[in-house]
Amino acid sequence: MFTTEKSAARTHLQGYVRATLEQLTERFGHPEHYRFEKQSTNWTLEDAQGRVVTVYDWKEEQIPTGTHWWHIGGHTSEVVKSVAEATGLPTQTRDEYYAELDRQVEEQEQLLN
Repeated sequence: MFTTEKSAARTHLQGYVRATLEQLTERFGHPEHYRFEKQSTNWTLEDAQGRVVTVYDWKEEQIPTGTHWWHIGGHTSEVVKSVAEATGLPTQTRDEYYAELDRQVEEQEQLLN
């Protein structure tokens, strides 16, 4: 996986990677830092199949430095697997991530009842 000049237009959330800024910088190089709508840190990458992959923060007050669930964008959910293979870091598809959140909410509700 490497940085690319390909357009990331029409990519959207496909999943998440759990990592620190340092871990992602080690694997992908320095990110772009900017305040564009709801992002401040972004990598635009290309995987081995030629697919555009974005890794970015979303609606953060400041650039995350600790362990964080970074967003993975692309045109298909296959890009989540590409990020997992390229980094060796924990990833989840969007559906897996939200299913886990739902499970945690249910556990908390059971504890309160």
